[in-house]
Amino acid sequence: MARTWRIASLAVLVAAAVVLWVFPLVLFPHPATNEAIALSNLEWLVLLAGLAGVVVALIRLPRAAAATRIGLGIFLLGVAAAIVIGLFAFGNFQDDRFLPLLFLPFPIGGAGVVALAVGLALSPPRGQVLRGATFGVVAAAFICAWILVRGSRDWLLAPYGFDVLVLILVAGAAIVVLSRPEANG
Repeated sequence: MARTWRIASLAVLVAAAVVLWVFPLVLFPHPATNEAIALSNLEWLVLLAGLAGVVVALIRLPRAAAATRIGLGIFLLGVAAAIVIGLFAFGNFQDDRFLPLLFLPFPIGGAGVVALAVGLALSPPRGQVLRGATFGVVAAAFICAWILVRGSRDWLLAPYGFDVLVLILVAGAAIVVLSRPEANG
């Protein structure tokens, strides 16, 4: 049963990634300046929803789910670093459209520090630390690659990075689902 749940979760993650990859290309094949600008405002709601999800995960997860907390912490720290890498790779510090790239690393990285500290404070066995670290590093590397491949167009034109933030939520949820002890049997 746990293996079936894990396979189904991975299938949903892959499907969500495919949908998020084609979402901007289908809805905005030739975006004009300021087209669907409201999506840039929704980024902050997605960020708040994600941070609220991290708080709920830290509080509601059982003590045995230290790997999940560690994975989330490493993932969020990696995402903050990926956003900074993206900013330096293609960002323009003079362009207001890149402002989310300037501000997002702080709340995301802060949540990562808290999640990692809580996970490590539970004194988990080495196996849980390694499992959580593996999930976090792989998910963060995936987000970093996504940001760099999509490039500055994803932040300058519709959907203004909205799809990236939704993908971060999906990847974070995948870490919670896949690294929990119940999901691993």
